[in-house]
Amino acid sequence: MTLRPERIVIHHSASDDTHTYNWVQLRHYHVEVKGWRDIGYHWGVEKVDRAYRVHMGRLPTETGAHVRGKNTTSIGVCLVGNFSRTRPPAELLKYAAKFVSWLSLVEGDLPVVGHNELASTECPGKYFDLDRFREMVRAQ
Repeated sequence: MTLRPERIVIHHSASDDTHTYNWVQLRHYHVEVKGWRDIGYHWGVEKVDRAYRVHMGRLPTETGAHVRGKNTTSIGVCLVGNFSRTRPPAELLKYAAKFVSWLSLVEGDLPVVGHNELASTECPGKYFDLDRFREMVRAQ
């Protein structure tokens, strides 16, 4: 099935960002532990060494596995970190907002929502301010 995006969904990994390639570990968990064919998200943002990076997960045309019942109409973006324990770093938010702004425009001016706005979950974390993040995306 081809993805028909109506929104961009923001997630957190609920794991610490160790400033190494955590994205590889997330993919391993989804594929080897959960038995999925690939990582569930389309994109990931994390700090590697001293720089923030965007990683591709599933192809942008493929259905994700990140919001039950909404995967055929949502693009999943995961920010590496546990924002139920700590606030996301300002640099991460700035970098991710710039990327999500671009992604929204490329995909047709899509709205940005949190995982917790579509499902009963704390994701992207109780310390992740979605309203502020949306403002940052719009300001790009």
